[in-house]
Amino acid sequence: MKLSKKIGLLALSLILTFTSSAFAEETFYNISKSSFKKYVWVNSEKYFKNPSIVCLEVETDSAIFIQYWDSDDNFDSSPMLVGSFWQCHQPRKNGKYRIKLVNANPNTTVKLKGGEIFYDK
Repeated sequence: MKLSKKIGLLALSLILTFTSSAFAEETFYNISKSSFKKYVWVNSEKYFKNPSIVCLEVETDSAIFIQYWDSDDNFDSSPMLVGSFWQCHQPRKNGKYRIKLVNANPNTTVKLKGGEIFYDK
């Protein structure tokens, strides 16, 4: 498959994803500026229904995981996010989840400028 066709299919996929999201009852939560050595719970461990995307603006060169915890204390984790810029993860989760940001290198401090979580109302 030619590269231009692959790019076109990817663009169409993104348009369809954003279009379908626009009709859903989705809202977002602003993650405040913060810093942490080990981990931090987002929004005091409150649940987010069907989180669709989590974006973080990382100020320091860091390695972090985004963990999604259900009510039975089981969790899934994002791949390691490395660097000092906007980073996003699409968990594609159905249900209610608490979100925990975990520092992969506890010898350093993660500094966040902020971020957003998109989820269903």
